[in-house]
Amino acid sequence: MRARTSLWASMAIAASLGLAGCGGSSDNDEGTNPPDSTTPTPVDATADIKLSKAQSAALKADGILPDNGDSFTLENVGEGDDGVTRVGVTFTCASAYPCSVRVENSGGTIVATAHSQRLPTGTVSGAAAGLARDRVDTFARLNDGSTPAIRRDVIGAAADSGTVPPNLTPTEFTGMGIGGPGVLPEDAEAKGGLRSDFQANGGRFTDDAGADLDPQPAAGADPGVLPTLRGGTTISVAVAPDGDRITPSPDMAPAPDGWSMRTLFRDWGDTSDDSDGGFETGAIIVTNLGAGTPYPFDRKLSGKYVNDDAKVMFALSIRADGSEPNVVSLATSVDINPTDSTTPAEQWAAMVFDSTSLVAAQDQDLNVDANETFTGTYFGAPGKFQCLGANGDHGCGLMRNEDGDVVVVDQDAGSGDDATGIQNGRWSFTPDPDAMITVPDQDWIAYGAWLTTPDQTHGDHRLGVLFNGMDLYAPAVVRNADNDGDTNAFDPAAPDGLRGSATYKGGATGIYVDGGDSGLFTANASLTAHFDKDSTGTNVEDTDYHISGRIDNFRGTDGAFLGDDTEASPNDPEGGGENDWVVLLTSAEFDSSTGDDVVPGVIPQHATEGSADGVPWEGMWDGRLFGPSVDADGDPTPPSGVAGQFWAEIDDTADTDADRGPTTAVVGSFGANKQ
Repeated sequence: MRARTSLWASMAIAASLGLAGCGGSSDNDEGTNPPDSTTPTPVDATADIKLSKAQSAALKADGILPDNGDSFTLENVGEGDDGVTRVGVTFTCASAYPCSVRVENSGGTIVATAHSQRLPTGTVSGAAAGLARDRVDTFARLNDGSTPAIRRDVIGAAADSGTVPPNLTPTEFTGMGIGGPGVLPEDAEAKGGLRSDFQANGGRFTDDAGADLDPQPAAGADPGVLPTLRGGTTISVAVAPDGDRITPSPDMAPAPDGWSMRTLFRDWGDTSDDSDGGFETGAIIVTNLGAGTPYPFDRKLSGKYVNDDAKVMFALSIRADGSEPNVVSLATSVDINPTDSTTPAEQWAAMVFDSTSLVAAQDQDLNVDANETFTGTYFGAPGKFQCLGANGDHGCGLMRNEDGDVVVVDQDAGSGDDATGIQNGRWSFTPDPDAMITVPDQDWIAYGAWLTTPDQTHGDHRLGVLFNGMDLYAPAVVRNADNDGDTNAFDPAAPDGLRGSATYKGGATGIYVDGGDSGLFTANASLTAHFDKDSTGTNVEDTDYHISGRIDNFRGTDGAFLGDDTEASPNDPEGGGENDWVVLLTSAEFDSSTGDDVVPGVIPQHATEGSADGVPWEGMWDGRLFGPSVDADGDPTPPSGVAGQFWAEIDDTADTDADRGPTTAVVGSFGANKQ
C-alpha cells in the first residue's frame, strides 16, 4: 500500500541512554560548567533510541524515509516542549550539551540515534514520544486476503463505453421512515440500519425459526429511490442482545459538522455449514437527522409531513355523529384506516389502549362492538378511540402485546365480511384538547456504505452504497414572465425563479482498493449548484442549472490518509499537487427551461475526473437534490441538501480488463448541506 500518515494520540515511550564513558570522577552534575582546568573534558555520547512499530511505520511513510539508506538529522533537540517532531514522532534529549538525533532507514528498519556529549559522571537521555499504539483498522477483518475479490466488485466488469460501473448490491435504510409513512419514533436514528438482498452464507441461510430467507430479485430504482427488497439480510443497532454496533477506532475521521455517523458490524457465522467460516459485514451510516418539533394534534398536522402516506395518516376529518357512544359532535378525528396507500399495520402499531378503559375481560383477546369507545394514545398523543366497524355493524379486535402489558389492535383477527365479523382497522381517533405530537425532522438526508466478506477468501463478497432523503426536491411553481400561467423556479425567465448559486458541504463514505489494500473509507464532499447564475433571466448553456463538486481527504477507518495524502500535502491536484486522491464530480445539468427531458431535482449520471497520486481517475456519478421548494414565507428556495453516489478508478498496469493488475479505485456515496 502507498505510504500514509496522520498525527496520532501522544503517549511517551522513553528510552534512557545509559552511555558508557571514560574513567575519572567529578562532584559536578551534568548541568554545571567545569569550575577549573582540572574538570574532566566532555566525551562524545551516542546510543540508540528505541522506537515502537507504529513510530517506525510513520517515519517510513510520506516520503520521509521510504528507501534503504535514507536519513535525516535533527539539530538542537531539547527537552520537553523543546523537542523536535516529525510525522507525529517527537524526539527529546536531556543533556548539558547540544544534542542531535539522526534517523535512518537501515535495510527497512528505522534506527534513531542520539548524539551529544557528557561528563564522565553525567548522563544523557533521549526519548521518542507519540503514536500511542499501532493503528488498528476498525474493519480489519474485512480486508485480510479479500482485496482481489473486492477489486472485482469495485471496478465491475469491462464496459465498451469506457466507464466501468461497480458491481453493487441494492440496499435500503431501515427504521428511518424513508419510503414509509415518514413518522419516526424519537430513537429512529439510534435504531436505523441497512438492509440488502445479499444473503450472507448463500442461499441456505435461514432465520432463527428456520424460515427460508432467500432474497427475491430487487426492482431497479432511480438514484435515491428505494429498491423493492424481500428476504436478504439486515444489520441494525436494534438487533439484540448487543446489536450490530462496533466501536470505531478513535483515529477514525469524525462525521462532518452537522452530521452524525454510526459504524455497524455483524458476524454472521457459518450458518450454511460449508466450512467457509461464515461472513462478516461492516457498514458506515451518516445522517443529518435533526430534532423533532412539538405540534398540536389538529387538522393542520398532515401539512407538517412531506410523505404522502404520513399526510393521509394524519388527515383529520370533522365528525358530527350526534350522541354517545359516538365521538362528540364536531370533534376533530382521524380515520385510522383510510382507503389509501398507508399500510394499516403501521397505524395499528401506533395505537395503544388504556387497560382501564376496557369493559370486557382483560386477560384475553377482545372482540368489541362497533361504536364502542376507549381511551389511549395515537403516536403518543392522548385521546379517544372509537370502533367504527364495517358498514356500521362489524366489530373490532383487540389483544395484549407479547409482554402482556399493553393493549393493541389484534392484527391477526379477521377483517371485512369474514366469519369473525371483526374489522380491525376501522377506528377513529379524537385527540384530547391541547394534545401534542412530536413531528420528526422532515428535511434530512443520509448516505452510507457496507462491505461483506467471508472469513475464508474463497467465499462470496458483496458491497453496496446508498443515499436517500426524506424530502425529494422539486422546484416550486411560480409565475411566468407574462403573468398568464405557471412555470417553475428553475425557469430563468420566471420573475420568481431562483437566482445565483448555492454551495454544499458534507462528507462521503464507501469502499476503496489500492494495490494490495482495501477497506472502507471516509472523505469530504463539497459541491456548487448554479441556478440563474448571473441573474440575467436567460439560460446560459453549461452554466445555469448545473452542479459540480469534489470528493477529497480520503481516509481509511483507522483515520490514516489513503494513497500519498498527508496533512502537510493538501488535496489539490488543480494546484499542482500529486500526493492526493481527489474525485472531481464534473458539471451535470439537473434541470432545464429549454424543454430538455430532464427530471427536476434528479442529477443524471455524469463523468468523474480527478486523480489518485497524480494518475487520472475516470468514472461516473449521479445524485438527487433534497429539501423543501419554498421557505416559511412561501417564496422559492434552493435545495437544502444534495446526495449521490460515485465511482472512479485508475489502472496504470494494463489496457484490458483481462490483464488488470493492482488498481486504485473507489466507489461511494455522499451527502452535503447548503451553507
